Amino acid sequence: DIKEEQIILKPKQGYKGTKIKSKLKVPLNYHFNPNLYELRFSNDSAPLKILIFRDSFGQALSKFLKESFGETLFIWKRTFNHALIEAYQPDIIIDEVVERNVDLFLDAQ
Repeated sequence: DIKEEQIILKPKQGYKGTKIKSKLKVPLNYHFNPNLYELRFSNDSAPLKILIFRDSFGQALSKFLKESFGETLFIWKRTFNHALIEAYQPDIIIDEVVERNVDLFLDAQ
């Protein structure tokens, strides 16, 4: 038998990420809750900016990422937005997709 180590992430005590006001317009024909299109967080104790293009699973990641970066921007849309990347100038970009939708990358060209 091979024992695998289980890693369980928990948000840090004394969480520092603060939700800040949305700045972007919700795209026309957006099919989800418009209040969830853009989520922004600020944390004075971390230096880097991160941009996450997400699906519904990204909500579970938010509590860990928003406390680990100075600025965190979550966008719930499957389109990789080059203009937003240029405007936001993130240090890190994550394109998060749940495994059952991995085939969406086959059509992305």
